Amino acid sequence: MIKILHCADVHLSSSDEKTKKYCLLVLDEIVKHAKEHSADYLIFAGDLFNTYKDVAEMKVDFRFRIKNIPDSCEVIFVTGNHEYLHSGITNPKISANDLGVSSDNVIEHSKDRPFTLLKRGGLEFFAIPHHSEYSSYVNWDIPEKENYRICIAHAQVSGLNFEGINDESEENTSLIDPDVFNRIKADYVAMGHIHSAGKHKLSGCDLSYPGSARVWRSGEYGERKVELITIDEQTKNIKSVTPVIITCAGQYRSYELPLDLDGGCSEIDAICSQWGPNDCVEIMLEGVVDDENAVAKLDSSIKSRFEKKIRELTVNRDDVFAVTGIAEHPIAKKFIEIWKAAKPVLEDTEGIKAWLKARQIGLTKIKNAMEALQ
Repeated sequence: MIKILHCADVHLSSSDEKTKKYCLLVLDEIVKHAKEHSADYLIFAGDLFNTYKDVAEMKVDFRFRIKNIPDSCEVIFVTGNHEYLHSGITNPKISANDLGVSSDNVIEHSKDRPFTLLKRGGLEFFAIPHHSEYSSYVNWDIPEKENYRICIAHAQVSGLNFEGINDESEENTSLIDPDVFNRIKADYVAMGHIHSAGKHKLSGCDLSYPGSARVWRSGEYGERKVELITIDEQTKNIKSVTPVIITCAGQYRSYELPLDLDGGCSEIDAICSQWGPNDCVEIMLEGVVDDENAVAKLDSSIKSRFEKKIRELTVNRDDVFAVTGIAEHPIAKKFIEIWKAAKPVLEDTEGIKAWLKARQIGLTKIKNAMEALQ
């Protein structure tokens, strides 16, 4: 069997010591999985580093860890768009850095080389580094296919549906036409760039995004992972593509928590039991309260209890409104009583969202009515 560990979007960053330590923990676990699964190839499908500056500042740490991988496992690094961010120079060259990877296996874009074909042990790795646009692919001089061909690319594939894409993200750029993979006669496509994991069927092959190997920004829900691709050495057929969870990467978690009329929140103790030390947690407090100072105390209490126990904690209280006397207002008290009785089962996620929204809308209307009478 031939085993390939497919990783993408690690975004190694030295922006601060806490982030650097977290990134290196993730890299350590990726290396551990490559060793434990006896991978023949470790593929980084772009955005291994978060910026050009991070390449310079973290290459020693990366090189030190890559040395722990047995010689039987070949590392292939195809550059993404982030490796070139904020370089401040013309034609920056990532492969000029000593990353502990063969310079032939650091694949970056140039006008003369839009792709690179690596022939390895009965496999062909057709590596396409990040391009700002790919329209020139129709003129590529594509070599004849001789063996099982795996394409490695860093882009968003046009015509496919992706979850979790942020309109402010660079993921909305660099569209690649799926016809590229037909032209190169790919048997499998190992992608990077989209941070949510996804598998897609193309006309001639399967395409997979493992998602970002760590939590890079808000909205990246779910466990972070890489993928172990197992290929039958004789038939050159894929036997399995198995997700490998990066346990130290943590998760992004967000909550909309309704406040009691007195500014308290009974749900915080229940949800915190889910958190791990490398989680990024965002809490949105919302509701109408009698005294805004009680909410400030709650905010401070949450941060003092949990800020040092998880990687990142954000508490937002922009949707909290104070109306003096609402805690004792008979209409408000009756509304909350009826609202609590209508709580859906926890498994009904859409119902819970609507239920929380109904509370906010109802109390806001009561608040407006009270203020109109003053």
